[in-house]
Amino acid sequence: MRTSLAFWLAVLAWEPFAQSIDLHGLVTNKAGKPVANAIVVLQSNGLKDTSASDGSYSITQGVPSSISPSVHPIQGISLDGGALVVALDHPSSLQVELFDLAGNSLKRDVLQYAVEGTHRFPLATSSGKAALLFVRVSVDGQSTSFRCLSLGSGGSTLVGSGSARAFAAVADTLVASAAGYATGKVAISSYDQTANIVLDTAVAADRSAGCDIAPTLNSGALSLQSGGQTRKYILKVPTPYDKTQAYRLVFAFAESGSSAQSVADRNYFTMATYDAKNTVFAAPDAVNGAGTWSNADVAFTDDILAQLEGGLCIDKTRIFATGFSFGAGMSMALACTRADVFRAVAFFSGADLTSSCPTTLTRPIAYYASQASQDANGLSPTSPITGEMKQAQFAAVNGCTAEPASTTYPAAGKAHTCTIYKNCSAGHPTEYCVFNGPHGWEPVDPGQTTSWDPPEAWKFIAQF
Repeated sequence: MRTSLAFWLAVLAWEPFAQSIDLHGLVTNKAGKPVANAIVVLQSNGLKDTSASDGSYSITQGVPSSISPSVHPIQGISLDGGALVVALDHPSSLQVELFDLAGNSLKRDVLQYAVEGTHRFPLATSSGKAALLFVRVSVDGQSTSFRCLSLGSGGSTLVGSGSARAFAAVADTLVASAAGYATGKVAISSYDQTANIVLDTAVAADRSAGCDIAPTLNSGALSLQSGGQTRKYILKVPTPYDKTQAYRLVFAFAESGSSAQSVADRNYFTMATYDAKNTVFAAPDAVNGAGTWSNADVAFTDDILAQLEGGLCIDKTRIFATGFSFGAGMSMALACTRADVFRAVAFFSGADLTSSCPTTLTRPIAYYASQASQDANGLSPTSPITGEMKQAQFAAVNGCTAEPASTTYPAAGKAHTCTIYKNCSAGHPTEYCVFNGPHGWEPVDPGQTTSWDPPEAWKFIAQF
């Protein structure tokens, strides 16, 4: 049944949008004491806040003013099942845009010369699930916006301006992490609610020898002896540093042609921007100072780790590796050879470029990787060293159900896709994301201005 929007748009035009996200609450321990400096993340989109000294946090986000409703409704717009219908009485330029609850662009259809007649635009989301959307329609430069609930089953319904807060069909999760505590998760059913999070003391925390003593290492360029050579790395230590806090540790490896300084200058593939309080970052330098790694660098990483564990307070149960290209290959080498040391790896556009991985993997490890459609660079897709082949092997050793479609790249102009493997063994989540485009660690989806990849990789790491 087709429902005209002309009346409803006129009714809605003067009403302001309610705030899209308003989540708040307290982070406490099981004794009811506040937990300060806990990082609380909204899992669906990475919005976050750090709890204050009283344990309080607040995550809010409104809809950008650029998609506020227009005071000049456009005639000839209607809903028909799961589609938006625009009827033109003369040739016009026509644009239809969809935004999610946070104001991120999901889709844009542009017809520079739309002929007279009826034009249909499906409103279903890529997930196929119900979702609250913001829709903006522009005809010959005149725009109007409204909210619509895509039902995910071939239907849609108009939503009044006050209904955004009342929308209950939300399935999202708040994730809280703090030093000395196991990660806490709380399911939410609304983006406007109080959600208190109780953290339990970390069950298997393994504090390094450098805990509870004055640190002997500081941020900056450091060196050590490894394999009979003087090797270098760059260290980033949180400020202020607490000798009693066991910190997460992330190794970040440079791509070919880049140095440890380059990795540090890029904030360790932007991950240092997500957590400057609870994580130590280390960027090793290859022998040539330009990201050419070999399987001998596994021992170099061992030596850095020994120095860090002796000179700083490191949580030995939360050691991770990331990297791009050849640096991703180095991360993969550690996943293959040091799964008993590293909690997880999360890297970009990698392959077994150091020939460190055995034919058959035997140790599970939490595994995140992203891959570009143009990564192969002439390498056969069936080569045993490719990222596509290796991710399937890691999924298998992690006990996950096979996902043959995980390596199907989206068509040009389409957004990335991520496969989150199912039925993996406890503690070994496995995720593989693919995108259409060139070799890179900061891919940007069509219609977006920032990359989805580093935040997705950090979300994977931060769950531990």
